[in-house]
Amino acid sequence: MACLQAMLFTACHSAHNHDEHADEHGHADEHGHEHGADEISFSPEQAKAAGLQVTKLQASEFAEVVEVSGRVLPAPGAEATVSATMAGVISFATGELTDGMSVRNGQPLFRISAANMADGNPAAAAQAELQAARTALDRAERLAKDQIISAREL
Repeated sequence: MACLQAMLFTACHSAHNHDEHADEHGHADEHGHEHGADEISFSPEQAKAAGLQVTKLQASEFAEVVEVSGRVLPAPGAEATVSATMAGVISFATGELTDGMSVRNGQPLFRISAANMADGNPAAAAQAELQAARTALDRAERLAKDQIISAREL
């Protein structure tokens, strides 16, 4: 039966002269076919012999599961490179990140801590220097106000 179906499916598309069999198919155009090159037509007799049935399409539930594998990749240019502005130990900000996980703009992904680094935390050192400079400025302003130091020294 499968062999018969294959023969019927290819009957109109085999490499032979279509003009020779135009009348046996009942086709009328100059190439012997009323259908396009990618179309296969069956006479009622051919359809019956092949066991073809025509039914009206109806919406119904699709319950068949097809297991496949694949990988979803981002569109070109949709990836971003993240780099740290200081040295330190990196840890996940919340939980764990996995390949392909969705993230929002501005969402913290990692935390960088230099507390256990040999040179210490450069951010904390800069913060301490800033505080010391502010304290020195405040003191110099008080001394200049009391005329203990000159405005030029301030």
